[in-house]
Amino acid sequence: MDTVRGGRGGFHQALKIDPTNDNQVLTQQLLWLFRQNWDGQAVRNIGVYSSKLSANSGQQLNLFETPRNQIRRSRLNQVIDEIHRQFGFTKLVYATSLLKGGTAIKRASLVGGHNGGNSYE
Repeated sequence: MDTVRGGRGGFHQALKIDPTNDNQVLTQQLLWLFRQNWDGQAVRNIGVYSSKLSANSGQQLNLFETPRNQIRRSRLNQVIDEIHRQFGFTKLVYATSLLKGGTAIKRASLVGGHNGGNSYE
């Protein structure tokens, strides 16, 4: 892990993780990185970069979780991805996205989370 603090209060972080396509594992790692480095100030932008990607050629089972649970979670991730591909991201979202202040559905139609040059619409 390598932390570089920027001159404007930001930081850059790098962490090598075991290969996975599990959304929950990736989210946990990203949240851990953020919580380790966040100093409590307002956040303007978060970017995530990945490299050294590999083909999805199998599943490495975890000794600390039953194989059945790992396979079920993997299948669930596959089904969620397929629903998103077939019907669009907004057809299956977390319930919190439906609450006041939820932004996932509205931002899904934007380019990079922004109006994509259509600022007058």
